[in-house]
Amino acid sequence: MIDHQLMAVTAIIGIAQIREAEGRPDLAAECYREALRLADGLPHPAIKEAQMGLERMRSVTEFGMKDSRIEPLSQREIEVLQLIAQGLSNREIAEKLFLALDTVKGHNRRIFEKLHVQRRTEAIARARELKLLINTPKPH
Repeated sequence: MIDHQLMAVTAIIGIAQIREAEGRPDLAAECYREALRLADGLPHPAIKEAQMGLERMRSVTEFGMKDSRIEPLSQREIEVLQLIAQGLSNREIAEKLFLALDTVKGHNRRIFEKLHVQRRTEAIARARELKLLINTPKPH
């Protein structure tokens, strides 16, 4: 039973991510809410993804149309952004995620494009505004 429940939750999260990529935060939020309802306490990383997705959709709708044009970040881009926010260099990120340095640089470029920023500090600030970062301390 749990396997079927988890498959359904994962499928609904996938649909939510598609709606998010299509620029439909209203439909994406509805799917994320449904996934959380169906999950009903399942201990699985997919639940965290649904919670993060719902929070992103709230941010997009709070910030209005300007930010709804922001293309959603992939899970890997969010991981890279988290590590940037923790102060890691590109080389340290590459080592931590077992990626080539050029791959990390490519992720950075796409993150900056999607967030409409030029620098790491701007990306971190923008991600915080959009609530894309989880539990990263703000620099003093």
